[in-house]
Amino acid sequence: MFLSLRDMYKHGLRVLTSEDYQDSFYDLGEFCKKHLSLVLYGQFGNPSFPSISDLDVLICLKDSQFSKERKQILNYIEQDSVRKYLFFHDPLIIPESILPDLTFMHTLYGLNLEYNVCNYIPKLQSEEHSNFLNLIWATFLISISPSFFIKGKRSDRDLLLLFKNICQSIDNFSDKYNALKVSSEARENYFNGSLNGADIQDLVANYYSILLDCLDIYDNFNIGGVVFKSRYLVSYNKIIKRNNVNGYRVKGKVISIYLNEKLFCLFESFYNGFSNDLVVSNYISTYKRLMNKFDSLDIDNPFVVPFAFQFYRRDLLFKCLKLVNSFRI
Repeated sequence: MFLSLRDMYKHGLRVLTSEDYQDSFYDLGEFCKKHLSLVLYGQFGNPSFPSISDLDVLICLKDSQFSKERKQILNYIEQDSVRKYLFFHDPLIIPESILPDLTFMHTLYGLNLEYNVCNYIPKLQSEEHSNFLNLIWATFLISISPSFFIKGKRSDRDLLLLFKNICQSIDNFSDKYNALKVSSEARENYFNGSLNGADIQDLVANYYSILLDCLDIYDNFNIGGVVFKSRYLVSYNKIIKRNNVNGYRVKGKVISIYLNEKLFCLFESFYNGFSNDLVVSNYISTYKRLMNKFDSLDIDNPFVVPFAFQFYRRDLLFKCLKLVNSFRI
């Protein structure tokens, strides 16, 4: 039986071209224009390596039918195997009412709006705030990455995608590592068969440690105040702990993430909902306000969140975590 290129696999990766990415982006846009109350449609990021890269897409919809139309988008993606493969994570789907806060919560690097019915112009943020968003992204990465080190939990493509994000975050803090170049070479070498999954796992672990080191010396924000506790349970198998330096440990399926005092204070600022630092305080107040909006629409927060922890949820699981943490020392 004849197989088209898009049905072929190499080293566990679907063999795709740049045209497949463009077609999937175009098809999703046409679906949104024809069937939904579309306000904005665009692409950000850089799918630089077909077969490994994912698609980063921004979709803004009217508030009135938002929850229903969001589900229609996700169902549409699921109906095609190529689209499903390319969308490693959901598109960034937001209601129109939060457009004024969009660039406050997301850097949207390389955003190109293909459809813009409201003539939206992204608001430029200060360099200080952009650096803070890069820090938020880094805290998200240091929280999720150890779960990728549990044997058999992730595919090689997952690891390659994580590796690029770690490398991008490292380059956000320091240009001495040329980390994105290392990521690009790793993708090429994996696709050509000169690197295997174990090699990629080692690279991810090594560069994750570099990212932790970068955050140990990063000093562009001013977080002080009293440290209330020495540890927090953030999921059934993940604990955030105060430490002199950043680090991690995976024991069985239990993950411990160690934060230096400054990062631990930052975590506590989010957890307790207040901070003496103006940048952090403004972020927290906006985060809380948007969570009220997301709750009213019955959706999860679509943005990357600090330390990969939804601080201002109201569900039963979160209330249980809060209760458990109230007794931890």
